[in-house]
Amino acid sequence: MDEEGTRSDSSSADAATTPATVDAIEDGVARLLVGLDPAAVYEVEVDRLPEGVEEGSALRIEGALTDGLRKAHFTLDPAATEARRERVRTKLDQLRGRSD
Repeated sequence: MDEEGTRSDSSSADAATTPATVDAIEDGVARLLVGLDPAAVYEVEVDRLPEGVEEGSALRIEGALTDGLRKAHFTLDPAATEARRERVRTKLDQLRGRSD
């Protein structure tokens, strides 16, 4: 915390967020896989999500994971999205017998 009692580093703020992945988008509704629990699936209207969100996007959720995420705030996490896509590409290449 700084002299005014507020947090000054972003790593502390990250501790208060929950990771999520956009699993699918259909008819203006996004299905989110939230956290590490495979049963934690929420449906959220796409217009509540950040611009540019698409299937496979990684998000950070700030706020309560209750009440259908009505009080939550969503932020795109481009670094996590790219890291996940790279892991998938690598696995697919391994399955196909490629090693570039």
